[in-house]
Amino acid sequence: EAAERAKSFEGKQQTVKKKQESKLSKDGKAIYGKHFVIKSVTNIRAIDEGSGFVTIEGDVFMKEQKSIQDGKKIIFTFAVTDYTSTINCKFFLTPQEAADLDVLLNGHIALNGRPAYDSFSNEVVIRPLNIISVKQEKKTDNAPKKRIEMHLHTKMSQMDSVVDANQLVKTMLQYGHDTVAITDHGVVQAFTGMEDAL
Repeated sequence: EAAERAKSFEGKQQTVKKKQESKLSKDGKAIYGKHFVIKSVTNIRAIDEGSGFVTIEGDVFMKEQKSIQDGKKIIFTFAVTDYTSTINCKFFLTPQEAADLDVLLNGHIALNGRPAYDSFSNEVVIRPLNIISVKQEKKTDNAPKKRIEMHLHTKMSQMDSVVDANQLVKTMLQYGHDTVAITDHGVVQAFTGMEDAL
């Protein structure tokens, strides 16, 4: 009886392991497709529908799923920014593949594929062939005398910035800076975010 329970438990563990393994990766190393070596990276702002095969690197910050064909297929869209610009990437996946990708696709990535004009969204998008996770090196400020930013807007300045005050303080401390001046337009809401970060 104990042996049967052990065998049953082992079977359940194998089932869980299979569910955790992504069916998207063809070699077990990539998030989608195959692992590749990054040789050169194209800035997103330089990409258009005539760019040909490109490799980009950046942060994933938006994911969206839209069901088509009575739920048999999913249009999976995600946005990548390299802080020169942002581009949407699109897949046509099964519901299970979309669920797997939604879990795996986060943080800093590199992908390659061909940009193409999408008539549905009226923009250039990338249809990725391969996606890998990339470890992002933290930026540092090694200057012995740190500069002081005396004119900085946060996202509280409407239509003028996307900087989060809380993240600003964390980045500033990471760089070894001890002073910053926030000059938002007519608001003081950023100060609570700064105070929370300290």
